[in-house]
Amino acid sequence: MSVLGRLSTMSGELPESLRRIADDILANPEEAAVATISQLAERTGTSPATVNRFCRVLGFSGYSELRVAIATDNGRTETALWNQAIGSQVQRDDQLDTMAKIIAAGDMRAIQETLDQLDLATMQQAVTTLVDSGRIHLFGAGGSFLAADELRHRLHVIGRSVWSWSDVHHGLSAAAMMTPGDALVTFSHSGKTREAIQVQAEATGSGATTIAVTNAPRSPLAEAADLVLVTSVHEGSAFRSEALAARHSQLFLIDLVFVAVANQTYDRSLAAFDSAARAVSGQLTPPHPR
Repeated sequence: MSVLGRLSTMSGELPESLRRIADDILANPEEAAVATISQLAERTGTSPATVNRFCRVLGFSGYSELRVAIATDNGRTETALWNQAIGSQVQRDDQLDTMAKIIAAGDMRAIQETLDQLDLATMQQAVTTLVDSGRIHLFGAGGSFLAADELRHRLHVIGRSVWSWSDVHHGLSAAAMMTPGDALVTFSHSGKTREAIQVQAEATGSGATTIAVTNAPRSPLAEAADLVLVTSVHEGSAFRSEALAARHSQLFLIDLVFVAVANQTYDRSLAAFDSAARAVSGQLTPPHPR
């Protein structure tokens, strides 16, 4: 698991003193890999004891183990072709080719870090839950609905009973009618969206299994969910907030969930997929004669 990816995900949820350490490491990973514990403490206005506490929060036995993990991440990052633009942001006067490289690098980094921190056991539980569910409801408010509806479309074409909601009234009504054996997947980048939390709570009260897709594993939504799938994302420009940039890492998880569910129900999913393809094939424009 990438320690830099974990830090990026956890940073906003840490206490202020630990967040300063996380932010410094993310801003200067090469320096952090060679700095002494005293140097890092001085640079972040903390103490060696606080740095050691930070290491334990991350699951490391001590500072030396953390430095090795950071150095390993640095080595892997430096070998990637898209490393040139990692950490950069689009500036006001950047040319189109520069913007393209920076945005592509950020999106690839988000997908890689989402993969690095993926809990395969949790993902397998989520897939099994969706395979075994009688009904699947998906909820996302605002931009998060795009991800929810994308997963609805994919599961629909392999024959799953699935609905997606963006309106909180519709979402709450659907959640209230769920039963044990149903599943709700909520999408919220921040994990703090009031509507998503309310719909998830209603589904929990109905006995359904809840799955949260979020960038904040310590958020209210994540802590109340049965299963949590975590994304990783970075801002790319003043016009591309984390919530907007999150789509690529969300789509990566959606792709994985969809393919895994389809594989686990291979024959049934393939038959449904072929039926859907045949049904819409007549809507395609015939090729023009040459």
